[in-house]
This record gives sequence, C-alpha cells and structure tokens, in this order.
Amino acid sequence: MIRRELYSSIISHLSEPEITILIWARQVGKSTLMSMCKDQMEQSGYQVVYMTLEKWSIKELLDQDPDSILQFLPSTKRSEKVIVCIDEIQYLKNPTSVLKYIYDVYKDRIKLFVTWSSAFYIDHHFKDSLAGRKKIFTLYPLSFSEFLDSQWRADLIDFLHYPLPKQHSGDLYAYFSEYCMFWWYPRLALYTNYNQKKEYIDDLVHTYIKKDIMEAQVTRPDVYLNIMKLLAEQTGKLVNMSELANRLWVSLTLIKSYLYTMQVLFHIALCKPYFNSIRKEIIKMPKVYFFDHGIRNYLLNNYSWLMDRQDKWEILENEVYKQLCYHLRDDKIQFRRSKDEYEMDFVVDKRYAIEVKNAAAQKKSKSQKKFEEIYPHIPYNTVYLDQIIASSYIQ
Repeated sequence: MIRRELYSSIISHLSEPEITILIWARQVGKSTLMSMCKDQMEQSGYQVVYMTLEKWSIKELLDQDPDSILQFLPSTKRSEKVIVCIDEIQYLKNPTSVLKYIYDVYKDRIKLFVTWSSAFYIDHHFKDSLAGRKKIFTLYPLSFSEFLDSQWRADLIDFLHYPLPKQHSGDLYAYFSEYCMFWWYPRLALYTNYNQKKEYIDDLVHTYIKKDIMEAQVTRPDVYLNIMKLLAEQTGKLVNMSELANRLWVSLTLIKSYLYTMQVLFHIALCKPYFNSIRKEIIKMPKVYFFDHGIRNYLLNNYSWLMDRQDKWEILENEVYKQLCYHLRDDKIQFRRSKDEYEMDFVVDKRYAIEVKNAAAQKKSKSQKKFEEIYPHIPYNTVYLDQIIASSYIQ
C-alpha cells in the first residue's frame, strides 16, 4: 500500500476536535488513505467507526435524522471519544448542516473524519456555518516520490535532491518520463504494461469525468469536452475566453461557466497574472494547467515518452505548477507577462520567481532582465529538468 505524504498530517489532526475533511476528485485514493488512517488510530487505541454513504441505507438515515449516527457508535463509556469516518459525505442532501449539527451536539463524543469528492460540492454546499469547525486537506494525485514508492523503487526517493546523483540519474529520468506519460492515480500501480495503463486512463475519462460532468449538471457535455481538448493544446499558455467562444460558436457566459466547473472538479487550474494592481490581476487573462497529465494526454491522443514530445517543456512547466500546488494555495502561484510579451513563468507567493528552461544559459534571458528591472525586490530561479525531478526549487 502506498504511503501518502499527507498521511502524517491527517493522523496528527485526528486528535484535534475540528472536523477533518479530505477532498479531491474520484479515484485519487481518498478512501484508501482514510482506511490507512483508521487502521493506525485503532492500533493507537482509539475507537473508530467507518461508514460509506455509497451505501444508500446509511445515507437515508443521516438525511432523515443526524442523531441516527449514535446507533453506529460502539458500546463505550460516554466520556470516551469515537472517531467516525464517513466516506463520500457529499451524497447527503445537506452535508454541511449534518456536519454542523453532529459537531455542535456531539463534539465531546464524536470526532468526524470525512471525505468529499470534488470542490464542486464544497462550493455548492459549504456554508459559513462550518467556519472554525473544520480543516480541509487536499489529496492530489501521486507525487513523483509517491509514484516511485508505488513502483517498488522507494530506494530512489533518497536520491531526489539536486544535483541528481549520476549513478541513479538514468533510472530517475526513465521513471519521471513514465510518470509524465500517465500522471498517477494510485490504481495505475496495479497495471504492468503500457496498454493496461492507457486503457485505465481512457476508462477514467469515460466513466468518472463524465460522471462529474453529469453531477455538475452540465447541459452541453460535448462543448465541455471540446473546451478541455482546446485547453490541452494550449497548456501553459494564456486562455482567451472570447476566442474559445468564437471557435466553438457558444456564448462567453457558457465558456466562463464551464471553466469555473472544470476548476472546482479539479480538471484544470487557471493561474492568474501577477500585477501590483489587484484589479489588473482580476481582469487579465490566466494561463491554464492540468492537474492530470494522463487526462491531458488522452485529450491530445498522445502518450509518447517525455523527451520525444514537441510539448515536453509545456509538460515540465505544468509539473512545476503542480508541485507548487502541493505546498501552496493556488492563489499564491501567479505568472508575470509584460506588455511586450516578456514572461516569467511563475511568481510564488510574491517572494520569488521561477523560469522553466530546457538548458543552462550563459546569460540572463530578456524575460529575466525585464523582470529584474520591474521587480528588483523579487529574486528568481531558473529551473531545469534535474531540479524539476528533485523539486529542488520549492522554498
């Protein structure tokens, strides 16, 4: 079983009174991680109860009466707190109301640990009533180190530092290229050959993403998928919403609505530009990235090895964005593009900047010089393949 990097943080929070909420899209491993945490807490002497709301009878009970949760508790002293794990909490009619009620009434007896698939449900169901009552943990697809663990190569994780050791760099390059070919949902570790992995990604799009679209009540799924295909072609580039509307013969309002849905379903991320003026940050065009290379490769019908691809540097820039998201909120990650089109790939928390390059250069690029001129107080890093593999630029 893959040891997720988020595991220790969740274990620590399970001793805190607030509701522990684990979110991300389907198939990312939330239920498995919850099960691992459940086992660990039981081994530590805690009373733990698990239930899934995919079992309709449990969902119906909690929808009708939140007090019914008491019937699932073990026979213990009233003073002994029980950790109650609820998988897929979004299936409740009013999940935040139920969570608020249980927390407020039974917080001395029950510690809640729940999973929630996709931010779409959170945006539509979360209310201010849970303020101060929750902590949200975001479980991304496998990081590169988690991927190595899934491939029984945990021995290589210790060498993920810059510069990469020469005796291990060949293995790390090969694994990283495969990692960028499919991205990595945990279930992919079960498959041993190219065709099986490709079939899994195909099934993921046809089954789970289309289920996301249906539950989000998207009225034009054909348009939705066509937008995703166009965005896949321009990863790391500016998103002109008016141009998308014109190409697809739909309204600008529909484009904006579907881009919002894609973000809260974790299908894409939009990176906003960095300006001294907040107003300009809001109105200027964002850049697009995918959280899942496998889905992007499906949309492009291209599963080639990393260094054989014409878009390899877009993939590497996308990987840098994803790695930054593992450590920071997405609103802390921006980019800078001047009127004369000089661009700095990322401005991170307004503290430092990153430019993704394919090879070391003898001189500063024009973009670097321009950025230094406008923002002399923000240092920048030039990042190459080895540093991306090792995530050595994270500060």
